[in-house]
Amino acid sequence: MSKPLLLDESSLTAEAPATGSETLLLAEDELAVLQPTQEFFTMNGYNVPEAKNAEDALTITRNNPHPMHLMITDVVMPQIGGARLAEQMAVERPETKVLFVFGYAENTLQRARRV
Repeated sequence: MSKPLLLDESSLTAEAPATGSETLLLAEDELAVLQPTQEFFTMNGYNVPEAKNAEDALTITRNNPHPMHLMITDVVMPQIGGARLAEQMAVERPETKVLFVFGYAENTLQRARRV
């Protein structure tokens, strides 16, 4: 029979939650998603310019000389969708990573890809 493992309580420490300092561009046309997402990242130390559509995102990108570390974009938005926005961002800010988010069923995404 093996001996139980004893933990030294002095080695257990409560680590502070990780925080960021990067700039995360948030492109989302639904206010109910945009506001709490922006608030969450801001509370965790990130700089989060918010764009209500792709045109806003591009304007923010063009007017901000600082690095955009990550763009979080909705896939389906009016006028210019997330995929086209990401293509333009790759031209203007190739160092920026992109995270796509969506709240639609798979068949809706397939239709959007054909547009």
